[in-house]
Amino acid sequence: MTVKQVINKPWKNKSFHETFEEADFVRNKLISIWSESKDHEGMQVKVKRLSDRYVVKTRLHPDFDELKSTKEFLGW
Repeated sequence: MTVKQVINKPWKNKSFHETFEEADFVRNKLISIWSESKDHEGMQVKVKRLSDRYVVKTRLHPDFDELKSTKEFLGW
C-alpha cells in the first residue's frame, strides 16, 4: 500500500497577542475586510494558541493559489 503525502501551503504569522480576545478581534476584522473585496477571495485566517500568547495566522487557500497561478500564466 502506498501512502500519498500531501504538503499543504504554510500559514504566515500576521500578529501576536496576549489574550484570545485581542487575537479574535483581529481575526474578525480581517474576515470583514476580505469579505468586501474580490482581491482577497480564498484567504483563510485562524487563531493559534502558543505557550504564552496567541498568534493570528493567514494564508491563501491552496485551491485559490492554483487559480491565481493559472491567471498569472495566462496574463489575466
